[in-house]
Amino acid sequence: MNLKIIIPIFFFFTISKSFSQSLNLSDLAYLYSHRTDEADTYISKKGYEFKHHKENDGTCSETGWSFERNRTDISRAKAFLNKYCDEANYGFIWFQPFDKINFENIKSDCIKNGFKFISQEYSTSVGALSFIYRNKEYQIEFSSGLLNNENVYSITYKKI
Repeated sequence: MNLKIIIPIFFFFTISKSFSQSLNLSDLAYLYSHRTDEADTYISKKGYEFKHHKENDGTCSETGWSFERNRTDISRAKAFLNKYCDEANYGFIWFQPFDKINFENIKSDCIKNGFKFISQEYSTSVGALSFIYRNKEYQIEFSSGLLNNENVYSITYKKI
């Protein structure tokens, strides 16, 4: 096989694999606005794997996925995503990218799409700083802090 063909193919698969865990504001909105079965199909196409499903006190179930999960320690992965409540447009989406670039890109998308800064909070119990943005219908909370001496980022998307 010609080397000129092999190099671009290798580059394409390397790039597509490394960016497939990156989600954007539209992805979070889609996941929130669809049932868990539809969300699972959508997020699986982006390389995420089912991690868990559990009932929370009979009120709402929680379904979780992870990207590039550590096979020996399932609490470690490049990214985590949870959908709280199986129904569409109910509960919330929680996304932990472990990537400041993806975190900041979603924050920029939020502002570009008309979300306005509402408040900031500092949680001493978990050592996280959170910034809350809203538009007419939705709220997005961006949190960052340290966990086991590692920077951790999370985004929560929900209806007001």
